[in-house]
Amino acid sequence: LVLHTGTAPTVLRGRGALQDIDQRALMSPHVKRFYTCNKVSEIVPKLQDAFQTAKAGVPGPVCLEIPIDVLYEEKIVRDMYMKKQNPRTLLEQALQHYLRWHVNRMHAGKGQARVGLPLSYHIPLHTSAQAKKVHRLLLEAKRPLFIIGSQTCLVSSTNPPLPTDADPASTAAAHVAKVAAAFHDLGVPCYCAGMARGLLGTESPIQLRHKRSAACRQADLVVLFGMPTDFR
Repeated sequence: LVLHTGTAPTVLRGRGALQDIDQRALMSPHVKRFYTCNKVSEIVPKLQDAFQTAKAGVPGPVCLEIPIDVLYEEKIVRDMYMKKQNPRTLLEQALQHYLRWHVNRMHAGKGQARVGLPLSYHIPLHTSAQAKKVHRLLLEAKRPLFIIGSQTCLVSSTNPPLPTDADPASTAAAHVAKVAAAFHDLGVPCYCAGMARGLLGTESPIQLRHKRSAACRQADLVVLFGMPTDFR
């Protein structure tokens, strides 16, 4: 999830303008990273970085804040700031000079922004030692149980590296089919959670849907796939 938020004009930030709040303080505890664009030329690179950050590692939300005077067209912003055409006093002239400099700075280099190469992101995988440990525990278990979470079906663009001509949708679909087949081959009872719901189809003989807490208490081994150990 990449959340785009508007905010008060840059020159009025922190001055009690309409809808001016400290979005960084509000959102930072809940997102992987918080971005603010202070120049038009920052929008494209920060937007790309935001999507990459959201998908890399453990996927999560990212917030991108764009003030309205960075988001609006340059002409609208100049008209908004240069209302007083003939400043008379020294203070008015100084303010007009500063606002002109500020707008020029915000829009400098905006035509140079370019969309980069397709995003490359890495999803950390288990180690061979971890896989061997789970294999040993499964062989020893009498009543194993799997809980399958959203990240089970993630496809990394770097591990293994995808061919340059690979179709992302086809690659993801093939990966999901292999994951589902692997669970059916193991034959261990499963609960699907989050975005993994539907992974095993509608008639899977190994999928359980109710009384998960009771099943966890009765199992002698519970293996989590693609989900954190939290309050659930």
